Amino acid sequence: MPKRILSVVILVALVGCASVIDVPTEKRRIEQQIAATTNSISGCSKRLSTVTKYQGLESRLALDQTKQPTNEQIANTAILTSDDLQTGIEWFAQRQECGRLGAEAYGRIDPELGSVVVTAWADNVNLYREVIADRPTYGHINKRLKALSIKRQAMFRTYYSNLDKRLNQIRAEQQSMVKQRSDDTSKLFASAFGFVSELAAEVLLTSVEALAVQQAALSEAQKRYILVTPAYHPVQITQTSCDYRAGQLFCIQQSF
Repeated sequence: MPKRILSVVILVALVGCASVIDVPTEKRRIEQQIAATTNSISGCSKRLSTVTKYQGLESRLALDQTKQPTNEQIANTAILTSDDLQTGIEWFAQRQECGRLGAEAYGRIDPELGSVVVTAWADNVNLYREVIADRPTYGHINKRLKALSIKRQAMFRTYYSNLDKRLNQIRAEQQSMVKQRSDDTSKLFASAFGFVSELAAEVLLTSVEALAVQQAALSEAQKRYILVTPAYHPVQITQTSCDYRAGQLFCIQQSF
C-alpha cells in the first residue's frame, strides 16, 4: 500500500460539532455500531452451515472463521479431493454476497475498518486461488486458514488501537478549536466519526482495488482448472467495486 495511504490518520473534525467529545463514550458508541453490524450480517454466512454438504466439508476444513483448525485437521496429509474442491468453491461463491455486505456495512462505519475487512477477504480469495491451482493437502489448507485467522485478529487489534489515537486526535483538535474543513464539501464522506476526507476514504477504496485483483486471479485459475478437469462445474466468481455517491459508500458485485 502506498506510503501516503499508510500515513493517513486525517479525520476531518466532526462537522458542526459544538462540544468536545468524550473519548471513552465515543469509542463505546462506535464499538456498539460495529457489534450491531456484525450481528445483522452474521446470518448471511451462518445459513451456509445448515447445508448438509457444507457441514461435511467443515469437518475437514476450518471454514468457520470464528474457529481455529483442530490439530487433527492440521495433521491431515490427504490431498484435497476433486469433490471437496468443487464443494469448497461453491461455498465460496455463496459467501461472495456476504463479503460485499461486510465491506459496505463496515466501510460505512469507518473506512479504515472497511479496509481491514476487505483485506481479510482478499486473503481468503487468494487462498482459494492457491487451492484451485495447486490442490494441496487438507493439512496445508488448514495451516493457511490458521495463519490467516491470526493475521486477521492482529489487524483488528491494530484497528482498535488506532481508534483510541484517532479519537484523541479529534478531541485535541476540538479543544484547540482547530477544524480541518475541506474547501469542497463534495469530497467529504459519511462515517461513524462524522465526515472523513477523500484521502481517508481512499484507504478503503485502495483495499477494494487489491481485492478485485485477487478475484480476477481466482477467476483465471478456475478457467485453467476447467481445462484439465472436465468434470468440474464452474461457479460464478464476481468482482467487487465500491464508490461514494452523495457522500455514502456503496459496494456492488459484478460478473466477469
